[in-house]
Amino acid sequence: MKDILKNKSKNIIDFSIDIKSGLFFNLQQYTSSNFTFSLGFTFDISKFLSLSMSAESANSRIFQYFHNWPGFRSAHIDLPPGTQTNLFLDLINSFRFDNDELRKKSGFKMKSFRITATHHLGDWNAVLDWSMSPYRPSGSRKYEIYNEVAFLLQWIPITEIKSDIKYNKRNSPEWVVKGL
Repeated sequence: MKDILKNKSKNIIDFSIDIKSGLFFNLQQYTSSNFTFSLGFTFDISKFLSLSMSAESANSRIFQYFHNWPGFRSAHIDLPPGTQTNLFLDLINSFRFDNDELRKKSGFKMKSFRITATHHLGDWNAVLDWSMSPYRPSGSRKYEIYNEVAFLLQWIPITEIKSDIKYNKRNSPEWVVKGL
């Protein structure tokens, strides 16, 4: 099996996981704090296909996890009954698609989701990129999903020769074709 996966010390199949997080905590105005969490993976078959998927989630109610810590006990933080005060359990609850109530109560909300597939065709690359993110249209109380689908066909020897096809739903549904 190792001979199939390696060719003269080069990996034919590669898999990687990418985890990122960031915390911004405002000590003067705790309701302006936020926490972002991003999880992604890439699966690559050398000179054939590269597939990557990533999701980013953000939490603007980060103060609820620190309300019992020294220095925050004097701050008047009123939490609704049943609020999750464990950061890790709340993050797990945000992925509970089997329980709508737990998922909706979670402070973590999806900000973006992206899938990219690149098919290597010798001198050509074909790239399909699909990204989604929630947005609220002006004057509306409901969120909608913004989709952007792009297809790129690129000639590798001269990278300036390429065609880019995109579908944009946010402003008005339209297909955009660019020959670059």
